[in-house]
Amino acid sequence: MTDNTTLDAAIDAACKEVNIGRADGFQEFDRTYARALIAKLIEGMDSEYAFGFEEGFNAALTEIRRRAGIEGEK
Repeated sequence: MTDNTTLDAAIDAACKEVNIGRADGFQEFDRTYARALIAKLIEGMDSEYAFGFEEGFNAALTEIRRRAGIEGEK
């Protein structure tokens, strides 16, 4: 997987929230776990929940997937 500073920042923020230091840097497990969590949270979400705002809603989901490095998954 490629470097993803946005995903790293999200992992860092989550670790800080629960008082877990990450001085040793991010491990691949952290990235995989975060991607799986994000993918599960948005699983099945599509424009049917957008109530007439399908284009913006789908664009937002696409951007979340891009930032997480899971843009090919749906």
